[in-house]
Amino acid sequence: MICCDFCDEWYHAKCIGISPTVMSNLEAYRCPGCAFRQGMSHLTSKRPLRPSLKQMIGLITRGDALQIEVPELEDLKALVSLGNDLLAEIIDFERHFLHQCSLESMLTHVDQLKEELQSKVSAVARYETLVILEPAHQKLRTMQWFLRACRLIFETSPAPRYSQLLILLSDAKQDKLEFSTLELQRFYHELEHNVERAIQWVAQVKALRMDSQNLMHLKDEAEEISQYLQLPDAAITNFNVAFKFHMGAR
Repeated sequence: MICCDFCDEWYHAKCIGISPTVMSNLEAYRCPGCAFRQGMSHLTSKRPLRPSLKQMIGLITRGDALQIEVPELEDLKALVSLGNDLLAEIIDFERHFLHQCSLESMLTHVDQLKEELQSKVSAVARYETLVILEPAHQKLRTMQWFLRACRLIFETSPAPRYSQLLILLSDAKQDKLEFSTLELQRFYHELEHNVERAIQWVAQVKALRMDSQNLMHLKDEAEEISQYLQLPDAAITNFNVAFKFHMGAR
């Protein structure tokens, strides 16, 4: 059995296609339902078989070059025009969003921004029942990721789980997100730095090479890391056992 790190529902590994070998090395898991709710279902689901906006433009260009009148070519042009208008709206919204991307002020209107962003996501989804609007995806995903990260990091009490931040960071890397402002870049690099510290801490505990001096260092580091995230229960338990053993033997 494996538990989703977001909804805490349990799943049979065989039912969700995870082999025992993969499961033994898995540090974090997000179920498809949570992936969908977080706007990340594109990482696990297949792309719909629809033409892209670029392909539509190419088709119209070829149609205009013909010496005969192509039926419904004007409808295709109207569809492309609608896509370009929608993309322009998203670019304007992104500019507005980035203008408000100060962490000091973001949390005061994160719900409003999420609602406005969701309306753009829904508009793109409706348009993509006919045509894939690829240029909009990267812009929307960066904004979705940042809002999700803000809520996870600043609104989770006492702190987000180690596994949740692993997935959050993995999402940004898999989507190859680009952060166009210094504020977003600093936010991402701080997240990356803190998660990397936690990864190194967990690796040292797993290695079981812990002398008394190193144990004290790991104890202090765990207290610092725990201000930002919750370290895995198994790693904490192993560390506590080793700490009590070594300290008791002195």
